[in-house]
Amino acid sequence: MPRNPLKVPIAVKVVGVYLIVGCLWIFFSDQLLSYLTYPTANVLTQLQTLKGWFYVLATAGMLYWLINRETRVARIATIRLKKALEELQITQRALQELNAQLEQRVVERTVELQTLSDRLVEAQEVAHIGSWEYDISANKIFWSGEIFQIFGLTPEQQEPDYESYLAQNFPPEDGQRLHKFVKRAIEQAEPYEIDLQIIRADGSTGWILAKGKPILNEHHQVVRLVGVALDITERKAVEVQQHQLSQMKDDFFSTVSHELRSPLASIKMAIEVVDMMVEELLPLLTSGTDGHAKQQRLQKCLGILSEQCDQEIELVNNLLDLQRLDAERIQVSIAPIDVIEWVSNIAATFEIRIKERQQHLQVFLPDELPPFSSDVNILTRIFTELMTNACKYTPPEEMITVNIVLSEGHLQLQVSNSGVQIAQDQLDRIFEKFYRIPQSDHWKQGGTGLGLALIKKQIEYLGGILWVESDALGVHFVVRLPLDSAAGN
Repeated sequence: MPRNPLKVPIAVKVVGVYLIVGCLWIFFSDQLLSYLTYPTANVLTQLQTLKGWFYVLATAGMLYWLINRETRVARIATIRLKKALEELQITQRALQELNAQLEQRVVERTVELQTLSDRLVEAQEVAHIGSWEYDISANKIFWSGEIFQIFGLTPEQQEPDYESYLAQNFPPEDGQRLHKFVKRAIEQAEPYEIDLQIIRADGSTGWILAKGKPILNEHHQVVRLVGVALDITERKAVEVQQHQLSQMKDDFFSTVSHELRSPLASIKMAIEVVDMMVEELLPLLTSGTDGHAKQQRLQKCLGILSEQCDQEIELVNNLLDLQRLDAERIQVSIAPIDVIEWVSNIAATFEIRIKERQQHLQVFLPDELPPFSSDVNILTRIFTELMTNACKYTPPEEMITVNIVLSEGHLQLQVSNSGVQIAQDQLDRIFEKFYRIPQSDHWKQGGTGLGLALIKKQIEYLGGILWVESDALGVHFVVRLPLDSAAGN
C-alpha cells in the first residue's frame, strides 16, 4: 500500500521560508556593505550582521509561535467540529431509529386499541350494555352502537337531541324522572343510577338501568355527562314473575291460614270440652283394677292433643302475622310503657318453667329509665319469644340473663343464656323462615321455625334492630329500640 506523505505543519513552512529569505537578505547585505565601506568598518558590519541574525531568529520564533498557536486553535476547533458532526450523525441515526420504533409502536398500539374496541363492542353486545355521552353546551348526545340496538334503532340514524331523546324514548313519567336526575347531576355534580322504562322505535317497551357521571372542567363546572345504559328487560320480566309468585304464595298462605284457623279453634274447644267430660267420668274410669292407668293414658293423650293443637295455632298465627308485616298491614298503637314493671311481669311468668327445668334466671334493671313509648303488645310478643327461646335451648343448671341498658339514645334489651353456643356460619341463618339449628333442642319441644323471623320483622317495623352474638359465655340476643317513638315510625 502507498505510504501517506509526511505532512509538514504550516508554521514550519512559513518560518522556513522566512528564515531562508532572512538569511539571503543578511548575506547579500554583508557583501554589499563590504564593498561600500572601509576595512575599518568591518567590525561594525559584523556587529550589524549579528544583530540582523538576532532579529531574524527572534522574529522567526515569534512568527512560529503565533502561527502554531492559531493553527493549534484551528485544529482543536476542527476536531471539536468533527466530533460534533459525528455526534450529530449519531443523534440523527438514533432519532431515525426512535422514529422507526415510535412508528412501529403506534402501529402496534393502533392494532391493540382497535382490538380492544372490537372486544368492547362485542362485550357490550353480549351484555346488552351501551355507553353514551351528553355534551351539555352543544345539547348533543353521542351513543355507542349498542345503545341504538337497545332502542331499536340503526347506527346509520343520527342521535336525537336531549329533548327529543326524552320525548321519544321514554314514557312521560319516566322521562320526567330521568330529567330530574340529569338536572341534579348537572347542578350538584352528583352521579345517578335509575331504572327506566323505554319505548323502542317499533313501539315495544323495555327496561334499562341508566347510570350517569358528571365530568368537570378546571373551573369545577359540569361540561359533560357520561354513562352507560344496561338492558334489564329480561331481569324485569323475571322480577315481575317472582313478584307474582310471591304474591300468589302470600295469598296461598293467607288463605290456608284463615281456612285452618277456624277448624283449629274448633278442635281446641273440643279438646277442652273432652277434658271437662273426662273429669266427670273419672269415678267410672277408676272403678276397675286398671282404672288409674287408663286415667293417666287418657290425660296424656289429651295433653298431647292440646299441645299439638297449640303449636298448629301458633304456626297459623305466625304465618298470618308475617303476611301482614310483609304487606305492612300491622296496626301499631304507641303508648307510654313502664319498662321496669313490664320486664319484671313477663320474666315472672317464666319462673315456674325455669324452676321445673332446673335453670336459673337473673334480671338486671336500672334504677330508673327515661320515658319510653312503643306498642306494648308487639314488644310483649318479642320479649316472650326471646324468653321462650332461651328456656328451650338452655341446659339444666345454666343461667338465663335479662339485661336492660341505655345506649346512645336507645333502649337495649338483651336476653342471654349460657351452656350453649351457635356456630358462626349459623348466626346469619337463625332469622330465616322455618330454619332451626339442628340437634340443639334440649327439651324436645319442637317449633315452627318462624318465631325469630317474625320478631325480627316486628322489631324492624318498630324502627329497631335485632342481632345475635355467640361466644364462650353463651348466646346473646340483643334488641335495640329508639327511645323516641317517632324515630320508629
